[in-house]
Amino acid sequence: MEDSRTTVCVSIDIALAPVVAFDVLIEELATALARGGMSFEAGTNGRVVQGELEVGRVVSWKPGERVVQSRCGLSRSMAARG
Repeated sequence: MEDSRTTVCVSIDIALAPVVAFDVLIEELATALARGGMSFEAGTNGRVVQGELEVGRVVSWKPGERVVQSRCGLSRSMAARG
């Protein structure tokens, strides 16, 4: 069976300290999900909720560094690097 997974990597350079960039990233993520009718509960045991249904979960939370979430069977990783 052939592996059909695809990896997409996007990078931007911004003039912010990694901790500040991480906080902005999380705030923007929560705002974008809210526009789609979902809420983001940040943190180690965080999750993405749509109505009463959990549609995603935070699987790695390292403030100032990285957050990984899983939604609909897909893993999404976001990192802030200095």
